[in-house]
Amino acid sequence: MQLPDIFNQNSPVIVQKQIQELLLFNDDSKRYGLTITPQNALEIIQERNLTLRNVGRIELSMDVTKKMIETFCPSAYILQENYVSTLIELQEIFYDLKNETEDSIPDDDLIKVMYTYFEKDCEGNLDYLKSSYLDQLAQALIRKNQTDDFMQGDE
Repeated sequence: MQLPDIFNQNSPVIVQKQIQELLLFNDDSKRYGLTITPQNALEIIQERNLTLRNVGRIELSMDVTKKMIETFCPSAYILQENYVSTLIELQEIFYDLKNETEDSIPDDDLIKVMYTYFEKDCEGNLDYLKSSYLDQLAQALIRKNQTDDFMQGDE
């Protein structure tokens, strides 16, 4: 068993607590016609854990997922029919980007950037978000970090 599996493996008590945490957002998301069921919350958590395992990351809280729910609910491009699948895919994009950018962008800032591109440039198209705009951002940040590292080597 790998280290990410140990930390991301949740006991039934922890999973139930996480489900309850996500369900609390229904109070706000109802304004936008969006709600999740306990089963939806479980699916979001399980997919999050799978994504974390796949990218080799450890997250001890649900803060990123909760921030995504809070940030993306007002989107005109998210409907009840695609709400859960969109959240799952956004989590995957987020953690891929965290790895690609070597954690150089704080979580809240990355979520804001994702939302801005999702709403304006990509018009809710997750494939376009992932393959075009955020890939460009990741490459620009990687180049910046490499330049910064090179310049620090001269000091």
